[in-house]
Amino acid sequence: MNHTVWRGGLLRVFDDVLKLRDKQQTKDSFGFLLIRCFSVAGRQVQKEIRNGDRAMSRGSDVKISTSEIKALIEMQRPEDVLYSLEQRGVRLDAPTYRSLLRRCTYTRNLTAGRKVHGHIVETGFKADIYLQTAVLSMYCKCGKLVEAHKVFDTMQQRDMFAWTLILAAYAKHGSAKDGFNLYKQLHDAGVRCDRIMYMSIVSMCANLGDLEEAKAVYNDIAKSGITVDALLSNNLIHMYARCGSMKHAHEVFNSMPERDVVSWNTMIAGAAWNGNAEEAFDLFSKMQQESMKPDFITFMSLINVCTSLVALKQVHDSIIEAGLEADAHLATAVVSMFVKCGSAEDARWVFDKMKVRDIVTWNAMIEGYAKHGPYRKALEVYCQMQDEGFEPNCVTFTCLLNACANLASLQEARWVHARIVEAKLESHLHVANGMMNMFAKCDSTKDARQVFDKMEVRSVISWNTMINGYAECGPYMEAMEIFSQMQHEGVKPDAVTFTGLLKACANQASLQGARWVHTRIMAAAFESDIRVRNGLISMYAKCGSLADAARVFNEMEERDVVTYNAMIAALGQYGHGRDALQQFHLMISTGVRPDGVTFVGVLSACSHTGLVDEGLRYFYSMSKDYSVVPEVEHVSCLVDLLGRAGYLVEAEEVVNRMPQTPVGATWGALLGACRLHGNVKLAERTAQFWTQLEPQNAEVYVSLAHIYLTASLWQEAMAVQKLMGDRDLRRQGPVGLR
Repeated sequence: MNHTVWRGGLLRVFDDVLKLRDKQQTKDSFGFLLIRCFSVAGRQVQKEIRNGDRAMSRGSDVKISTSEIKALIEMQRPEDVLYSLEQRGVRLDAPTYRSLLRRCTYTRNLTAGRKVHGHIVETGFKADIYLQTAVLSMYCKCGKLVEAHKVFDTMQQRDMFAWTLILAAYAKHGSAKDGFNLYKQLHDAGVRCDRIMYMSIVSMCANLGDLEEAKAVYNDIAKSGITVDALLSNNLIHMYARCGSMKHAHEVFNSMPERDVVSWNTMIAGAAWNGNAEEAFDLFSKMQQESMKPDFITFMSLINVCTSLVALKQVHDSIIEAGLEADAHLATAVVSMFVKCGSAEDARWVFDKMKVRDIVTWNAMIEGYAKHGPYRKALEVYCQMQDEGFEPNCVTFTCLLNACANLASLQEARWVHARIVEAKLESHLHVANGMMNMFAKCDSTKDARQVFDKMEVRSVISWNTMINGYAECGPYMEAMEIFSQMQHEGVKPDAVTFTGLLKACANQASLQGARWVHTRIMAAAFESDIRVRNGLISMYAKCGSLADAARVFNEMEERDVVTYNAMIAALGQYGHGRDALQQFHLMISTGVRPDGVTFVGVLSACSHTGLVDEGLRYFYSMSKDYSVVPEVEHVSCLVDLLGRAGYLVEAEEVVNRMPQTPVGATWGALLGACRLHGNVKLAERTAQFWTQLEPQNAEVYVSLAHIYLTASLWQEAMAVQKLMGDRDLRRQGPVGLR
C-alpha cells in the first residue's frame, strides 16, 4: 500500500477521534476509536497520537472509563498504555496497575513490568498487598528470582498465594537449594502448606537429590493431613527416584489406591534414571499385566535404558504392538539407539519404514554409518536427504566429517568440504574443528592448516587438533611451532595439547625436543596429569632414554592400564623381556586389569627376548584368564615370536589358520623371520601374498631383495630392483644394489 495514502487514512481516523471528543460523545465511543487509531498506526505515528493526548489533557484532569482502560491494555503494549495515560493526565488506581501487571505477566514483557513497578513505587502504592502480590507474580513468572525475592522480602503481609508464587518460581527457575531453604523458613514460621505448595516443594527436593530431605518432606505431608492425590503421589515417586531411592518410590507407588499411566511412567523413568534396566523392564511387564496401555513417554524411557540390541528390538516390537510405530519422535529415538548399540543395519530398517522424517532422523542415520560403517553410506544418506529437500545443519556435517575421517579418503574429504562451503557453515567453530581433524586423518595437514589459518575464532580444541595432526602425520616440528603460536596468542594449553606434543617428539625421536616439552609441561603444572605422564613414558622410550621413562614411571603415585602398557612396551622395545613380564605381574597384583594393548606389549617383549614358551603361555592365557579376544595384532606378534626363534613352519601355519585376514604387519613379521634365517622359498611365498595386499609397499621388495643378496641370488635381486623401478616405488632397494 502507498505510504502517503495509508498515513492519510490513518490521520483521518485520528481527526474523527478529536471531533468526537469536541462533541462530547460517549466515552466508550471515543475509547474504541482511539483503540482503532492505535491499532492501525502502530509505532509509525505514535508521536501524533501522543500529541493528541497532550491536546486533550489541557485544562482540568481527564477522566476515562474502566472499559476504555481495559480495551487499551488489551490492544497495546503496557508501556505504551502507561505513557498515553500519563500524558492525558489520568491518575492510575490500583485496579489499573493490576491490569497492567497482568498484561506484562501474560506477555512476559519484563521491561514493561519493571516500568509499571517503578511507577507504583513513585505514586505511593507500594504498600498495597494486592499490588505487591501482582508485582511478585510478574517477576516470578518471568523467571527473575532476585527481583522477586526483593519484593517478597519487603512484603509486610504474606498470604498463601505469595508463598505459593515464590515457591513455584524457585521450583521452576531457581536454585533448588535456595528454594528449599525458603521452605524451611516457611516451615519455621508455622505457615501451613497446601497441596499446590507441596507440589513445588517436592519438585525442588527432587532437583536437590537429598534423600534425607525428601523423607522429611514426605513426613511433613503426612502430618499436614492434606489429601495426597495421584498428581502429588506421582511427584513424590519422581522425588524419591531422583534422590536415588527406588525402594521409597515403590512404597509410594504401592500405597496409591489408583494408578494411572503417569504413575507407571514415573516409576519406569525412575528406574531408568538410576540405571536399572532390569527393574524398568519388570515394571513395564507389570504395567501390561494390569492392562495399562503404554504411551509415548513409556517407550521413550525404555528406549533410553536399552543396553543391548536384544532389549531394543523387544521394545521396538512393543511399540509396533501398541500402534505407535508411526510416531516420528519415537522412531527417531529407536534409530538413534540402534546406532548407539552399534547396529546401523537395524537403524536403517526402521529409518526406511518411516513415513515422516525430520532433520534429527536424517542426522541419526548419517551418524550411524559414520560411527559403525559402511562409512560411504553416510555420504549416500546425505545425498538422499538433499534430494528430499532437507537442509543440512552443523550436526549433519559433523557426522559426515567423522565418516570421511574414518574413510581416510582425501577425495571424499574435499567433496564434503565443498558442500560445507556451499552451505556457508565453514566458519562454524565445531565444523571447522571437524574439518581439520578429517584432513589430518586423511594425511593432509596442508588442507587442515588452510582451514586453521582461515578461522577467525579458535578454541583450544582447534589448536589441539592442529598439533595432533602434525604429531600424527608430520612435519613434526610444525607441532612445536603451532604450540609456540598458541602461547603467543595467550591460549592456555591443556592435557590434550601436551599429549599431542609428546607424540610429535616420540615420532621425531628427538630427546632434546622431548626434554624441552617436559619443561613446558612442568611450567604449566600438568606433570601430575596421568595422561601426560603416560605420554612422557612412551616419548622417552621412543627417544632412546629408557632411564627417563623408568624415572617418570617410578615417580607416579597413580597408575592405570595405559601406564603399565607404556612401560611394558618400553622394556620390551629395549630387549628387557623379563623386566617387562615383571611389570605385567606387578600390574595384575595392583588390581589393574590388562587389555588387548597390554598383551601386544607382553608378546612383543617375549619375541624380542626369545621367550618362546612364556610367549605361548601368555597368548593362551589372554583369552582364558582375562577374556581378551586375540586380534590380528596379537597373531602378528605370535608369528614374530615363532619366526624369530626359528620355528618358521609353525609361524606359517599360524598365518594360514588365523581367523582374521592377515595384514601387512603379519606378512612383515613372517618375511622378517625368513630374512633372519635365510629361508628363500618361504620368503617368496610370503612376499607374493604381501604384494597382493599392498602392491605399493616398497618394504616388501627391499626385504626380498636383501634375502636374495644374502643367498647370493644376484639375478633375482636385480629383478626385484627392476620391478621396483617399473612400479615407481620411492625406495630404491638395498644399498648393495646401487
